[in-house]
Amino acid sequence: MGGNSVEGETSHLINIPEEGDGGGQAQKMEEQMRINNPLLPSEPTVTSEDRCIFKLPERFRKMNGKTSYDAPQIVSIGPLHSRKHELQIMTKQLKWQCLEYVLKRNKSNLKRYVDIIRPLLSKATECYSKKINPDDYDFLEIMVVDGCFILECLGFTYFTYKLGIIQSKKEDWDGHPLAPIAMERVKLQQIYRDLLLLENQIPFFVLVKLFEISNMTFDSKDSKDISLLFMISAEVFSSILGIRGYEDYSSRLQEHKCLHLLHMVRSIFIRQPGHDEAMRHNDKELPLAYIPVNIPSISKLRRAGIKVKPRENDNFSKVNFEHGVIEMPKIILNDLMCSFLVNCVAFEQSHRKCSQHFSVYALLLDCLVNTAGDVDYLCDYGVIENYIETDAVTFINNLGKCVTFDWGYFDFFWLCYRVNAYYQNRLHRHWTSFKGEYFNKPWLWISALVAFVLLVLTFLQTYYAMDPKH
Repeated sequence: MGGNSVEGETSHLINIPEEGDGGGQAQKMEEQMRINNPLLPSEPTVTSEDRCIFKLPERFRKMNGKTSYDAPQIVSIGPLHSRKHELQIMTKQLKWQCLEYVLKRNKSNLKRYVDIIRPLLSKATECYSKKINPDDYDFLEIMVVDGCFILECLGFTYFTYKLGIIQSKKEDWDGHPLAPIAMERVKLQQIYRDLLLLENQIPFFVLVKLFEISNMTFDSKDSKDISLLFMISAEVFSSILGIRGYEDYSSRLQEHKCLHLLHMVRSIFIRQPGHDEAMRHNDKELPLAYIPVNIPSISKLRRAGIKVKPRENDNFSKVNFEHGVIEMPKIILNDLMCSFLVNCVAFEQSHRKCSQHFSVYALLLDCLVNTAGDVDYLCDYGVIENYIETDAVTFINNLGKCVTFDWGYFDFFWLCYRVNAYYQNRLHRHWTSFKGEYFNKPWLWISALVAFVLLVLTFLQTYYAMDPKH
């Protein structure tokens, strides 16, 4: 700003703007205020109710050492990382090649795509928590190019890997830009990891519009059937993330009214709305004075005979406790799943209208795991498959610390209440201690049995000796 200053010092003198220059000077003053006041937000934000694409909160960024859960490794999607030079070098050409392939396959032109997406730009900018200037970010180009790239990734993976190259008409994929990358499974997984980052999203309604004109199924009659997009997406990501035990993907996803790709894939893990009454018990049974929102670690719970077992499917809304057994969804801890889990929890914590299913699951894992022995036990019983190189305990505990829980959510309180009530029952502890002492040591059990038999025989001998009738 204007004014003289001593070399090495920062000037805080303010020049009074001349008439007609007030707008530019005011903008400079606002920038200077942000520099000198760390409490002010560094970037303008959007207060729209429609916003659903957020910057990853600071506490989520590096929970596990050097592992980053916010920045894409290979491909940027949307405006937030579009100007990173290293990402442009790696994938900008690839994305444009995919767009050219789409146009060639559909015998269409780029103007048609631009004309369809242009009216959606204003609505699309409202989806980002950061203030987006479409002109600054080439927003229209990003929506079209990145949207087509996502659809091609899904279509290529589904038709070549899921269905098999023969069934999907090999000639349709000859010369596809993604074919060389598909030979490197690690790089393909890294791309899908990037597609599921909270900061790396575009609005889902943009994908829907592009899907309707992209003839992704090579059948013009079905190309506008949006249920096919849900089916293809669900099949691809359920396979990549190792999800099992699901049926009727498309109806579940359509009822969730997906906001973006991360939100859609998250919805695969959550059962269809309206079917969760079985897990919601009468809230009158939960004492109003009940405060603890945690449970002991699995090592302590085992002392009261409490066990865990995986559910038949990986539905993250199905966590139950019956007859001393916690039933919870199985999770595969690898780089892709950890990144997905972190971004789902961050999305739930940022979007105030979003349910807290993944946050509840993160809290539950954090409660159960305190030591490496706890992780080993959950692995032995099939609840966790651990493939991460870093400390799984640190990852689980750090993710739990990132959750600020919604007190209006009842299921987790009910679970904590029932588990703690069972754990604090002395009878369960004594019985578990007895079983551990005798049932796990056959010689002690046999000795106790022999002693009991001898006691009975001695009683009978005494009884018959004292009864003259016998």
